[in-house]
Amino acid sequence: MQKDIKGLVIWILIIIIGSIFIFYGYGELEDKYYQDGYDQAILDINMNVFQSLNEYGFIEYDYPLNETNHIRIKLVPQEI
Repeated sequence: MQKDIKGLVIWILIIIIGSIFIFYGYGELEDKYYQDGYDQAILDINMNVFQSLNEYGFIEYDYPLNETNHIRIKLVPQEI
């Protein structure tokens, strides 16, 4: 009888600890994927703005600082 109660208590503790880890892991994954979705939405919006500016005849002007870096000066109208 004593062994059965100890075994039952151990199983209950294992279930409680396991469920805590599951809920914690779910919260962490939810936060991670929310942030990933937010970042992807920002990239999509920026790409749409860039495509719209190109459609209306604007281009970006990049001034090279050195071989690998450049600085974006402004948007200038594209001459046709």
